[in-house]
Parts: sequence; structure tokens; C-alpha cells
Amino acid sequence: MNRRGSRSRIVAAIAAGMVFASACQGAASSPASSAAAPSAASSAAAPSEQAKVRVAFVAGQIGITFYTGVECGAKQAAKEFNVDLNWNGSHNWDINEERPIIDADLATDPDGWVISPTDPDALIATITDLMNKGKPVVTIDAPMSKPAELQNIQSNHYQGGQAAAAAMIKLTGGKGKYLVLQLTPGLPDIGGRAKGFEDDMAKTGATVLPDVYPGTDQALAANAVQAAIAANPDLAGVYATHE
Repeated sequence: MNRRGSRSRIVAAIAAGMVFASACQGAASSPASSAAAPSAASSAAAPSEQAKVRVAFVAGQIGITFYTGVECGAKQAAKEFNVDLNWNGSHNWDINEERPIIDADLATDPDGWVISPTDPDALIATITDLMNKGKPVVTIDAPMSKPAELQNIQSNHYQGGQAAAAAMIKLTGGKGKYLVLQLTPGLPDIGGRAKGFEDDMAKTGATVLPDVYPGTDQALAANAVQAAIAANPDLAGVYATHE
């Protein structure tokens, strides 16, 4: 199979998948993308005339609303572009859970990959090796600290945090104290959302409490909010940066 043709179809399918995902979720477009998405018209021939390419899609966290929409979009795009899609992922945003899934997919030697990097550093060597072997990789939802992939597709997380701040100010006037629920320290995507929120809340004179990091554990998140309410009777709002 022509590698250039396969690469174009993989990227076109994933770009279309992100559009389909928005339709599946009924959501508005992201504020920005780190790279321009190729047109669906870039496929050289009709899907029925081409052999299927095999794509491994490793989602950042399955079972949540955002990635359910991404799954819907990816599967729709796979049908349209004649792609054999293997969808998988862990139930937590955790590189220690994602790594075994990637290792299992490596054994099947797919033609291309879509990966949500749940750690900004841990997958650089793996993705660099795949690219060097002619196995195109598209990353979505979060960046790596050193770009190694063919393309990255994500929203502008800082602007997302600013949008959250605008909604909060509309509700509360921006006075009092606020709590930010992050995920784990050092993540550029979630950290960007927190930073956008905190910067704009600070402009109103609001007090943003130290961030807490409950991971994806809802019980830990609830406990953190309850503790903040108990310690701060003037707590005006909580910004949860992820589902």
C-alpha cells in the first residue's frame, strides 16, 4: 500500500472524526486548534476502491461524555474512509493504565495511530519510533512536551479556562473565593484551563484558593469541595477542569 496515500487517509479520517464528534455531542466547535485539519476531499479515491488501513485509537479516558463523542465521531469517520478502527482506552487519565494498551496495540502492527497522550513526556520515544517506521501518529486532546507526531488536534485550553471564568463572573460577579479542581500536576492541557480561569478571575479581585488534584476520582473531588466549603463560608464557586 502506498504510504503517502495511507497517511493522507488516516489524517483525513481523524480530522473528519473530530467534526463528527462535535455532531455526536451536539457541541460547538473548539476555540482553536493547534493544526489545520485537512479536508475530507483530500482522499484520492473512493473508499470502496481502496484497501482498508488499520488504525489503533487509544483514547485518554473512556466512559466519559467527551470521549464517547470522540468514539462516535471516529467510528463514523472510519466507515466513511474505509478504515479498520480499533478503539480502546483506560477508564482513568493515567499513563500507567494507558501504556499497557499501547503495548498491546503495538503487537498488532497497525498502519497508523491516534493517541491521547495522558503524560506530556512518557510517549515521546514511542511516538518518535513509530513515525520513524512510517507509522503515522496523530495525537488529540492534549500536547506532548516535545512534538513528535504527524499532527496534533486539540482545543485552546487556556481560552477554555477563560470561558469558564466568564461564565463564573456572570453568575457570581467575580467576588468571593473560588476553588479549582485540577487532575494531576504537570499536565499542560488541564493546567492551561486552570491558568486561563485563574488569570481572568484575578482581574475581578477574586481570591482563587490553592488548586486541588483529585485525579479522576469523584469521591476525592467531592471531599475537596466539602472541605473548601467548610473552611471558606464565602466560597462562591468551583471550577472543575475535567469530567
